[in-house]
Amino acid sequence: MTMKRFFISSILALAIAFQACVQDHVPVTHLVLQPDAVAGKDALFSSGSPTIVYGNVQDLFFSAVDNTIPIVSRAISRSAVQFDLSSIPENSVIQEAHLFLYFNPTSPYLSLGGNNTGHVGDNAFFIQKTTTPWDESTVTWETQPQSTTVNQVSVPAASSPTQDYVIDVTKIVQDMVNNKATDYGFFMRHQIETPEKVTFIASSDHPNAALHPKLEVNYVSK
Repeated sequence: MTMKRFFISSILALAIAFQACVQDHVPVTHLVLQPDAVAGKDALFSSGSPTIVYGNVQDLFFSAVDNTIPIVSRAISRSAVQFDLSSIPENSVIQEAHLFLYFNPTSPYLSLGGNNTGHVGDNAFFIQKTTTPWDESTVTWETQPQSTTVNQVSVPAASSPTQDYVIDVTKIVQDMVNNKATDYGFFMRHQIETPEKVTFIASSDHPNAALHPKLEVNYVSK
């Protein structure tokens, strides 16, 4: 090999190594979203009260009950929550995203069943992407948004009656960032909506700010 070719080859090798080094050290942004009652957007909706709005209550529970909870007997409840992802640039790569849902120890519905102290029954549930617009000040069971099973996350039944949840929603958040015009948040429902099961989750209206739904995202901007 001539000196000239050796020199060019060395330069190319250094350039490739430098590029790999830069790629390995792309700055990662860590975003934490845990809005309060003013900025938060979440609501539950129940077939037991199909025209009632539950957008400003401390609960974000989902359920399938018969007579355990008299006030909503023979009812199915679902929930939705949306976070503001506008600060994440389009085309960003979501490295990881986790949704935090916290047990609500002060839910007024805990005592309605008699001896309920926490989550009820085989409460395995789905986290799905909501696909249609909704407004927490008007949404009801009759006007609830639609959701998709694409990239849905299957969450196993609680291992304790007061369990909190940390759920990997990376694929859903990546889809939300890629398609911001159709980002309407997360949709939560039990996998099998037959009695008796309840998952007691606190909403952004809960008086304890530490219990508000939270989303943590690590992303790289292109």
